[in-house]
Amino acid sequence: MTEAGRQSASTIAPPVATVDSARLVFLVPMAGAIVGAGVGLGTLVSNDVDAASVPALAILTLSLLTALSYLRMRAGRWDRPGLILLVASAAAAGVLLVVPQWMYGMNVNGIVHHSVVSIPLLLLVSTAAGARAIQWISGASPSGRDLALYPWLALPVLLALIAYGLLLGDIVITGIGGMSMSILTTAYHTVPSSNGGLAISIGPVGLLNGILGTLLLTAMTLLIAVLPGVGAGVFMNEYPGRLARVVDFCTQMLRAVSMFVIAAAAFGIVKSMNGWDPGSFVSQLVRGSFTDPVSGAPKPENGSFLFAAAVLALLVMPVIAKMTEEGLRSAPRELREGSIALGATDGHALRRILLPWAAPNILTGLVIAAAEANGSLAAILFLEGVGENGVGLTNGVTSLDYSVFATLYGPILYAHTMQKYQLTAALLLLLLTAGLSVAALLLQRRFAKRYRGSMTAN
Repeated sequence: MTEAGRQSASTIAPPVATVDSARLVFLVPMAGAIVGAGVGLGTLVSNDVDAASVPALAILTLSLLTALSYLRMRAGRWDRPGLILLVASAAAAGVLLVVPQWMYGMNVNGIVHHSVVSIPLLLLVSTAAGARAIQWISGASPSGRDLALYPWLALPVLLALIAYGLLLGDIVITGIGGMSMSILTTAYHTVPSSNGGLAISIGPVGLLNGILGTLLLTAMTLLIAVLPGVGAGVFMNEYPGRLARVVDFCTQMLRAVSMFVIAAAAFGIVKSMNGWDPGSFVSQLVRGSFTDPVSGAPKPENGSFLFAAAVLALLVMPVIAKMTEEGLRSAPRELREGSIALGATDGHALRRILLPWAAPNILTGLVIAAAEANGSLAAILFLEGVGENGVGLTNGVTSLDYSVFATLYGPILYAHTMQKYQLTAALLLLLLTAGLSVAALLLQRRFAKRYRGSMTAN
């Protein structure tokens, strides 16, 4: 290369040291943004961290001023988005200095802490400053603009994780505090008072009927839903045609129907049987009944376990059907062609090859269905009770999720007695769901190794 060429190249490409120093300068606002976001997220956990909100914004403002001054010196002009961020950071710090620690009035029924203002200001300004710092570091390029979106994408994820972490921590810590053997082995019950007044609770109280009710309700829901769900999935995948499209459409529509509509229909059916004899067979299947300890006559409940399981089965059948269809669709074509070449009939291939292949998917669908049955409280909210009359097919339906609800909004006597065990019931429900999921994963892996062989086994 000639001397003139080397001089030209030296004027175009800056020295390596200059580029590194520029990146170090741009890391200053990045550090300030991290500090501000950290203080904002920490304030979500504890109000004591709020004392560092104004210093954090002051650090962020100074770091932005440092980067902008460097850019002005290098480019000869100010960065407008950076200036807007600088003004916003300084204004946020000024607002937090003016806002008192506790606020009231303005038609707000309560006293509001300073953190209600500081948290959104810190998170928004820090996220915007971090995004701009990333763009400064990576340069004005499409990839730099894409990288600058990462802080905005990470913010809602972090907020969700913190919210779930706080909720889960509260459930675990408080729930374990109320856990005892008597809570797990004793059922809540009431007896009439001796003077004929209101019923009073006697003896130790517990969540046994809620636990048994949850297990029974889940098992019955799956038992009712598994055959129609698997059958619909097999029909949609193995027998394509007009009727299969109708079944697919009905499955999608059933999935799209709101659980509140199904709940309203179920509640209407139960209420329409108010004039029926509580001892009749149909009334016991739908409403449920219990024997009055005083008169010995059958008394109606709000809804039986059998009827509640049938209602929940309507919600989970589409899940099982779709998972079955996906499992059958994933079967390699070689399996189908090989079974035909060996002379297997359609029914034999379905029973011996295709359904075993789809077994992991079907099992996954059953787990999802069980979890949805446990969480679909709204569908049977007006059918459930506290379970003081026992657990059985024609008994009044009860579950742990209703126990969580009833400790605040249930019968006064139950709420007063069991309110301290609300998070214990929530923890038990969480443990049941987690245990079911772990067992399903183990069974799914075993089924995959047994029926799919080395093609899918890890």
